[in-house]
Amino acid sequence: MASLDIGCGSSKHPSSVGLDSNGSLEGVDVVHEIKRGRCLPFKDDAFDEIYLTDIIEHVEDIPWLLSEVHRVSRNGAAVNIRYPHYSGINAYGDVTHRHFLSLGAFDHFDPDTESGKRYQYYRMFERNFPFTIKGIEPAFRRGGLRWLVYNCMGGAKNEARLSRIFPIENVNLVMRVRKD
Repeated sequence: MASLDIGCGSSKHPSSVGLDSNGSLEGVDVVHEIKRGRCLPFKDDAFDEIYLTDIIEHVEDIPWLLSEVHRVSRNGAAVNIRYPHYSGINAYGDVTHRHFLSLGAFDHFDPDTESGKRYQYYRMFERNFPFTIKGIEPAFRRGGLRWLVYNCMGGAKNEARLSRIFPIENVNLVMRVRKD
């Protein structure tokens, strides 16, 4: 199973091809800067799994990156994304962050969600790059009680209000590539 770790830094996922713009870091196999119009340096349908850990909030053009992730992934490939939630201290603690993202930020790329049906971001750049959201999990700074209260009080429906009381540190998202 071939996997790609985009923005791997010095902590690349084991057995993955590590891609980063900083070639001086240990673990980086491919040096590449992500920009609109600049394709990832891999063939179509090359990977079964993609990791984007703490990188997507740094990228100028998220839809472009996702269109490229879709291109280099096989049908059904898992795309694992971790990003800081807008309510967490990590979201604003790095001046290189370009985006402050909510739990539903990636719904626009899943044709089965309301946002996906309405906005169809997966049809940008004269490409068709839909995903299916398989799971989304907020990660809290301390303890399971916060997770329990959050889920019992309606989670995503009350995200804006609840995240002020119980800030979400990170969001772990798993999507599957759809090539029908």
